[in-house]
Amino acid sequence: SYRGITVGRIVGKSLSPDGHSVTLTLSIEKRYAPLLHENTRFWDASGLKISGGLINLSVRSAPLESKLGGVDFGTPEGEAMGAPVNQGHVFTLYDSPKKDWLQWLPNIPLAK
Repeated sequence: SYRGITVGRIVGKSLSPDGHSVTLTLSIEKRYAPLLHENTRFWDASGLKISGGLINLSVRSAPLESKLGGVDFGTPEGEAMGAPVNQGHVFTLYDSPKKDWLQWLPNIPLAK
């Protein structure tokens, strides 16, 4: 979710080949894809504890059936947000947000 709004779904969860981390695959609604940038930060909002987890992002517009947990994210403002990302970009999943992440209020026009 982004600012309390559901913008996508977790569509897959798997253990890495070395067993060290968990990969979550997210599908973000096409309309909300512009919210994702290089310095976007994701954190666990489900109560699940996934240490060292990674998110492999897939951007799709189709509705999704399964939600395997909760993930929130935020993007910093201005140049700090970095460049927009493409489908397949990998992010780190943090256990919880840093205080400043909750204060980020970037102006990012959504897709139509």
